[in-house]
Amino acid sequence: MNSTSETKINTVINKVGKWLLTLSAVSFVLLFLELSWFNRPAYDDMTGIFYAKVNSLSQYVIWMYHNISGRWISWAYFYTVMSPATSFNDYHFCFFIYHCLTLLIFIYSVQLIIRIGISNLFGIKISFRFSIVNSILFLACFYFFTVQNIETWWYIGASFMYLQGIVFLLLGVALLLKEEKKIYHYLIVSFCFIYVSSSYELYAVITSFLFSIFIVHFIVKNKERISIVRENKYSLGVIVAFVSLVVAALFSVFSSSNIERRAYYKEFFVDTYKVDYLSVLKSTLLDRKYLVAFVLASVWLLIGIKLRSSAGVFYNKSRIINTFRFFAFAFISSVIIMLLFQILIMYGILIPPRGWAFSSLSWTFLICFSFLISGYHLPAFWQTLQNAIKLIIPVIVFGFLSFTMINQYKFASVYSKKYDAFINSLIDAKKKNYTGLFYMDKLPDPGMLMQLDMEDDSHNPQFLKDILGVNFEIKVNK
Repeated sequence: MNSTSETKINTVINKVGKWLLTLSAVSFVLLFLELSWFNRPAYDDMTGIFYAKVNSLSQYVIWMYHNISGRWISWAYFYTVMSPATSFNDYHFCFFIYHCLTLLIFIYSVQLIIRIGISNLFGIKISFRFSIVNSILFLACFYFFTVQNIETWWYIGASFMYLQGIVFLLLGVALLLKEEKKIYHYLIVSFCFIYVSSSYELYAVITSFLFSIFIVHFIVKNKERISIVRENKYSLGVIVAFVSLVVAALFSVFSSSNIERRAYYKEFFVDTYKVDYLSVLKSTLLDRKYLVAFVLASVWLLIGIKLRSSAGVFYNKSRIINTFRFFAFAFISSVIIMLLFQILIMYGILIPPRGWAFSSLSWTFLICFSFLISGYHLPAFWQTLQNAIKLIIPVIVFGFLSFTMINQYKFASVYSKKYDAFINSLIDAKKKNYTGLFYMDKLPDPGMLMQLDMEDDSHNPQFLKDILGVNFEIKVNK
């Protein structure tokens, strides 16, 4: 085969691969939007909605801060999102707007980190389309790497803590990486890290630890030239972020409710709480969705190949090694801190799986970056292998994401219809002053969404009844 034919084949493969990845990104966005539209209140969402309904913003935040946990900023955000609803059926509109805003901040933050990161490590500027597509595919990868992603992403009450802490962490980091900042950038950075620190106690501990290590390392490395520390274009942003983190952490972590909760664990759970840690570890690590996440992460192999073939690339080896070390250190540190917290603070009680979102994020960065470097170093003379990779990976990724989008629509749409019909039947029964035993069919499988289970007291069916103002008992048909 002559060089002209090879060039044409390479061009066709590159174009097909590019469009398949673009369609893959569109598929994930559609998957996210459809799940957002069909998401409905469940579990402790009912508790939060009930107390938000009967209190003002200040009353709600103060009560939750002193009685539930010190995550005051999450309570304030939850109340703000829910407050426009005038009826129970309005809450899913609030959910949808909230999810859309989350997705926009996610995409903006990740694409900015990608653009700045590639510019600093490889010395080239990437196109806006390239950064958007790959930021969405990174989020898809993170979604499937997230431990218990259904609870973390779609359990609304929890997402204001565990997911939004990650959202604002990424936004804060993205703005810190900008070389030129204005006053409003520093204000947003401060807010972001206040949110990170106040949304979940372990985010406060982990991020404060990583910032401390980074600051000490930078100062020690430049101790002979201290002026560099003062004049560095990132120094002010780092200081603003670190101070915001620490101050917010002191106010949030040491709230009276957190102290009382720890005392409660010690008194009522230490002697009776038993768990098979090995079985929990096996069930967590052997989840098949992680295989999907690795496939999605392989997209970064293609990015590495593309960077290697781009003109004007400058491979900054020391920065790349340091970046890899940072991602690895962030992941290992987060896991160790989580385990120590579980042993020393929680008396061996397991942290809920959704609490591992920071470790999931740092792991996603580590794996994607590893694929990126592997693709960059793939021998150029393996052209046939490169062509196969550039076609096979986009086909698999598009096939999976488009199939998941279609498949989840079937589950989520049916669930939301049955859910809404159930709620409307309760409202109609209340209007008719119904006082007997109310029978309902068990709601269908919601797919990737949280399910309302009226037979499980932990799902707070009583709060749903209080929100709707119904007094009759509800029984699920067998």
